[in-house]
Amino acid sequence: MSRKVSRRQFLQGAAFAAAGAAVAACQPKTVIVEKEVEKEVTKVVEVEKEKVVEKVITATPVPTGPITLDLWYRWGSEDGTSKALEASTDTWNDQNPDIQVKPLSVPAGGGAMISEKLMTAIISGTAPQVAEIDMFLCPSWAARAAWQDLTPFVEAEGLDVEQEFFLWAADEIRYKGRVFALPIMTDLTCLAWNKRLFEEVGLDPDRPPQSNEELIEYADKLDVKEGGTFTRIGFDPTSTVIPWALGYFWLGCKEDPVGDFYDFGAGKCTCNHPRIVESLQWKVDWVNRYGIEELSAFNSAFGWGEIDGMGNGFVGMLIRGSWYEGMYQEYFPELEWGMAPAPIPEAYGGQAQGSCMGTEGLAIPRGGAIAESEAAWKYLRFMSGQEAVLAFNKAATNLPPRRDLFDHEWYQSTPQKAAQMKIVPCGFNRPTIAEGELLWTELLAADDKAIHGQGEPQALLDEVARKVDEAMQSW
Repeated sequence: MSRKVSRRQFLQGAAFAAAGAAVAACQPKTVIVEKEVEKEVTKVVEVEKEKVVEKVITATPVPTGPITLDLWYRWGSEDGTSKALEASTDTWNDQNPDIQVKPLSVPAGGGAMISEKLMTAIISGTAPQVAEIDMFLCPSWAARAAWQDLTPFVEAEGLDVEQEFFLWAADEIRYKGRVFALPIMTDLTCLAWNKRLFEEVGLDPDRPPQSNEELIEYADKLDVKEGGTFTRIGFDPTSTVIPWALGYFWLGCKEDPVGDFYDFGAGKCTCNHPRIVESLQWKVDWVNRYGIEELSAFNSAFGWGEIDGMGNGFVGMLIRGSWYEGMYQEYFPELEWGMAPAPIPEAYGGQAQGSCMGTEGLAIPRGGAIAESEAAWKYLRFMSGQEAVLAFNKAATNLPPRRDLFDHEWYQSTPQKAAQMKIVPCGFNRPTIAEGELLWTELLAADDKAIHGQGEPQALLDEVARKVDEAMQSW
């Protein structure tokens, strides 16, 4: 049974909401990587560019016993995703006694998406043989010589990454045509709604808004204000984050996009594409509907788990990640809710075709022995294979980066999964550029300034594009 609490109880417990929200493992967060670490990695790259290395061919020593590979991952050891990773690794270890993998939780800390400890270990030559990474950072750190180039393994095996993985996953594991990682899972964001609240206000609970115009009509019916204060909001606009989902909702399908955040042909950042600017203005308009201060105060009482706003009936519609399905199953098993493509203006199709994919994968930090690298590659292929990906997705409530799992019955086992899978083929990846991390952090800052009235979307995004273009000149 789900436990309902009153709005007043929520407000009394607001001090605990931030802690509840922080455990949302897949929520997008500001990337924080120590400048000293980045500087040191850059120094290594610059030195390697300048020096001429004399190659000496020697025989690869034959291991005398089982090879042990250390695997570092960023999630907390008790996280569901961590348990899924360790369970899949246990299966590998049972099947491969000569190559044993030891997973270890090494959290990034401070909201970072890559571990400072990992980058320091790479620089010092003490890195693990395998590392779990947020795939959007793969190109950024491949450019800084953090990962081993896997292209020789890919070519030796005859692996066509675009045939095996969806295009957004195939793009994200590469930098300048070279492969540096393999994907194991993904997630996305789309519209979620509380069906009981729809019924309460006379809306069809099985028919989400089919456009932005209908989203406004639905929110008008769902909003509840008492004594000049909102006690329920129809749609929470702050549940969107521009580079994570919102901008990509408006750009069509990855296979034939209207635009993107970077134009590789021109070598220019295009985060100020007209559709992206319009999407940010759309978010600003929605925030202004409720008022940023009142909206912030309203949301301060909510967080992950049993204090979720939609689960307790205080929010009618919001943008939710696919990983929330597991949370609702755990904390609100009787909740009737749905997922569907995000509403966009009727002029652009009414419902978004794609979304931004939040993919996780495995890479081999540079500097390992040849025998260890070959063993690590075999582990990566197992973990990115059909059997392991499916098992991983089932345990962690995630989605597949593999094309051959698209029609698997498990991904149709709930209405929420089925809705998500319709979006998967059209998903987008964030630009595979050396300054992708800078683009991400600057977009987050621009988004925050826009909704707080500290600049116009066009000017803010023009400035982000300028900063990224300037940084990219060194590459």
